[in-house]
Amino acid sequence: VQEGRVTAALAHVLLPLVAAGIVRLARRDGTYTAAAATSLGAGVVGALEPLILVPVALAALVLTVLGPGVSRRLRAASLLVFPLALQGPWLLRLTHDSVALLAPPGLVDTTPASDVPTWMVAVGLPLGASSLQALLTLPVIALAVISTARRPRSRAESATVSALGLLVVVGTGYAVLARSIVVDTLVGGGSLQGLAPPVMTAWPGVGSQIALLALLGLGLLGSRRLAAVVGASGWGWRRWLVGSATAATAVSLLGALGLGVNDRLDNGLSTAGGALPAVAVDQSRGPDANRLLVLRPTPSYLDYELVGAEPGSVLRGVTVPTAATDPGLGPVVRALASGTFDPDRPAGPRLADLGVGFVSVRGTADPSLIRTLDAAPGVVRLGATDDQTLWRVVTRPSATNPTDVVPPARLRIVTKDGALVSAVAVSGPHAQTVAAIPGGPEGRRLMVAQAPEWAAHAVVSFDGQPLSPALLGGTPAYTLPSSAGTLTIEIPALRRGWSYAQLAVFALVLFLAIPFGNRRSRRLS
Repeated sequence: VQEGRVTAALAHVLLPLVAAGIVRLARRDGTYTAAAATSLGAGVVGALEPLILVPVALAALVLTVLGPGVSRRLRAASLLVFPLALQGPWLLRLTHDSVALLAPPGLVDTTPASDVPTWMVAVGLPLGASSLQALLTLPVIALAVISTARRPRSRAESATVSALGLLVVVGTGYAVLARSIVVDTLVGGGSLQGLAPPVMTAWPGVGSQIALLALLGLGLLGSRRLAAVVGASGWGWRRWLVGSATAATAVSLLGALGLGVNDRLDNGLSTAGGALPAVAVDQSRGPDANRLLVLRPTPSYLDYELVGAEPGSVLRGVTVPTAATDPGLGPVVRALASGTFDPDRPAGPRLADLGVGFVSVRGTADPSLIRTLDAAPGVVRLGATDDQTLWRVVTRPSATNPTDVVPPARLRIVTKDGALVSAVAVSGPHAQTVAAIPGGPEGRRLMVAQAPEWAAHAVVSFDGQPLSPALLGGTPAYTLPSSAGTLTIEIPALRRGWSYAQLAVFALVLFLAIPFGNRRSRRLS
């Protein structure tokens, strides 16, 4: 939680329940309700940590092929199919994108492998810890060793011990090797001195979760006969020894939990910084839907980010969607960094044409960059704080009605010659709108401050008649009729069929997981 790994924390809670559900499926008294509930939990865990789907699917496949009885095989088959089906179209991405499988959001690490001793990673402490915390894991490991060393009472117990032991080996091996799996390079990590930028690797905690879960399972198997020894009459040495070992295990688990809470939650949690200026947020959510251009100077380059009010992804991963064509923002930022501008194309109008309403410089800014922005035509400084300086892109007069001013906006109407006429109000994300447009000059155009690829997804119509896009100045443009009418811009949902199918599977699994009737009826079902 301290590192922001919410997905890993949620999976940590659900994994024991999924493991218990798999064990229940293999038993004679398993039910289809338990199978559906386990499938639902495995589907959620798979969405959080896709790599967990691999051992779950393998366990389900083994039970489907080798499980005794048709009923158990059918329940195992549901565990094989439903968690994968619940992933929807993302499952197709996992099959060809190794980064999405090994390093999804929240499961990326930038810690060098040399910072954490290998033996600590092997005992389930991928973030490193004190020697005391590492020693507290030994009782559980000892119980797991006892479980593998003693003779199993049945073939089922022997197979369980072998499977759990294999998971311990595989999980530990992945945890140790995870920091060797490079998925990307940390942008901005280098410097002018030629230092190599830090790399991003897979997080070893996924392997540690698998190994620790299997170790706990082995520990429970190893402790099955201890209850009979502790509960026996008399005060023999065996009872004292087993009782002391059980107490030591309980104390170690509670001690590890207490130390972990004290270490992770004392002063490690804080609110996210870098809040956006309130005036820029207000404008981005208004009818103009203009954006904020954030500049972050570094010793080697000028980093920039265009921030709008569009809803982003719930989780952000390493992999970036296919890069969109730059509509012209890059040249403007390079001109700001170098301090050279074409007099015929000043910074303010170029930024306004791209729907940029504000410019923010974060951190310790280069004085030359501040001077360039202060001197740039069409840009006015609003103020400065300790870590941010803010400028506003000024409004421009309308070519058809000089008394009107046109603010920087996502949608604007221009004449056939490119002269600015007016802005068009936006009512939804990604320039979606339904707006009444008054009559105007012949050949006027609607300019959309979006990347050219936007036109491939948007449906633009005027009075119900679709408009064909053209590329003008790096952004999509549409020729509007001179008559008055209603402009409609919609962004249809992608993979709508997939979404409906995924929703249907979720509803089915959720319905099957609801425990109707009594326990006897569910056992017989």
